[in-house]
Amino acid sequence: MSPPPAAPPVIDDARLAELQDMLGPVIGEVLRAWLQDTPRTLQTVHRALRDGELGAAICAAHALKGSCSNVGAASLSASAQALECALREGGADCSAATIALAQLDGEYDNAARLITARFRL
Repeated sequence: MSPPPAAPPVIDDARLAELQDMLGPVIGEVLRAWLQDTPRTLQTVHRALRDGELGAAICAAHALKGSCSNVGAASLSASAQALECALREGGADCSAATIALAQLDGEYDNAARLITARFRL
């Protein structure tokens, strides 16, 4: 029996370094925008699920997955992907969706703290 896959790191250092190489000094602006936009997207996910808008929740989870992947917030991206998949497969009431949703806010806090410290934002 093989061991379970390792959880992704909070921050994918290689992705963040690649982004920094591409953007140079502009990376601070991009990361500040991500730090401002991500809580709004998280609120959209929570609100859509509270209001029973499954399609809107799936779209917001998908957007969250992509934006987090872009800035190297690996564990948050993985949680958003898990939520998106759970919502598509089992709806808002399935246990996998509940678990993934519960992880999102903490994962954002961890990623935001590390990015803010690393780039002195």
